Amino acid sequence: MIGRKLAQYSFINANVFSAMQSRLANRNSEALAEEERQDKANGLTNIAALMRANNVRMSDRIESTHDSVAVIFNDPKTDERVTLNLSKENLERLKGQFGKDNFYARSDGAIRLNGKAEAFVSGWFGDVAYQQNLAGADKDGSGRIDNMELRETKTFLVNSVYDSTTLMETSLETYVKIGDYATINHDTGYDDKTIEGMLNATIKIDKDFDGHIQRIGELYEDGMRELVAEVDKMLDEQERNVLAKMTPNIFGGGSLGEVKPMTSKEWKKKFEKLKEMQEELDEQFAEMAERLKEQLQENGVVDVALENRAVETKVVGKDSALNQESQPLANKATDSAIDLEQLAPVVEEIASKVASNDVQLFEVKI
Repeated sequence: MIGRKLAQYSFINANVFSAMQSRLANRNSEALAEEERQDKANGLTNIAALMRANNVRMSDRIESTHDSVAVIFNDPKTDERVTLNLSKENLERLKGQFGKDNFYARSDGAIRLNGKAEAFVSGWFGDVAYQQNLAGADKDGSGRIDNMELRETKTFLVNSVYDSTTLMETSLETYVKIGDYATINHDTGYDDKTIEGMLNATIKIDKDFDGHIQRIGELYEDGMRELVAEVDKMLDEQERNVLAKMTPNIFGGGSLGEVKPMTSKEWKKKFEKLKEMQEELDEQFAEMAERLKEQLQENGVVDVALENRAVETKVVGKDSALNQESQPLANKATDSAIDLEQLAPVVEEIASKVASNDVQLFEVKI
């Protein structure tokens, strides 16, 4: 039943994402001021210019918003500088954790991260851009990961088995290419289809600033209760998909994937319709077989042995307006010398006429 709650859940709790190793650089105020002077000399006089200088686009926009601040740090893989927006909420959390001395305010409005604060942000940037592969997935360089590009990113995968009462997780794999896998849509509150948005979400989730995100307690902040709700939602969706695939297309609508699940009352109505269709088809084919036999008997084709054989009809498809009469087929039996082997092509032609209605309705055995 859709919406059920299982009696028992057995979950795996482990780290699902981890920051890359990042070099710790403690720059003094003179070095930071000199870096800013060099930027001005090179024409990097504002935040938009700094963002355009990134080797990888962080977002599909190049300006700060009212609730964000541009920050600068070094890429842990290339050691090139990166400029992107951190939310004001995340920036305040970082200041509370690492102290204000690790945040150099520049005259262009950007904040130059330094020391442990830079190492922390840089490490999580490396995870998002490289380990989760958002940088590599952005094939068109737009700064936004579209649905097709999303298949190239990496996430974690949980394998599980379940029945009507129990779900048990058997293994957890990290940094698995998404590809065709369906994942639980965990709402982070940020735009998780950009490097900038995913980095902000990740920093917010890492509550204890240890460079790891634990599945239960951090990714699922409300713990088991939230995860149970997500799993129930996923199971319900899987069951709806199964019901949609089971829904015969003769009931109208588009492809099978577009058919909406039906209520028990609707199912009953549809099955009653199928039953009526089958009964009508049984009558039509019985009458057709009898007319064919009579016409063949009139032409001396059917002998006593044939009369004693059973004609079996089986409905295996959908309804069809069978307007083709058997007389054209009987005209083929005017030669009294026709024996049982010569009757086989006649039966095959009947099946061919039925097949022209785009469905195999029956087979005849003699």
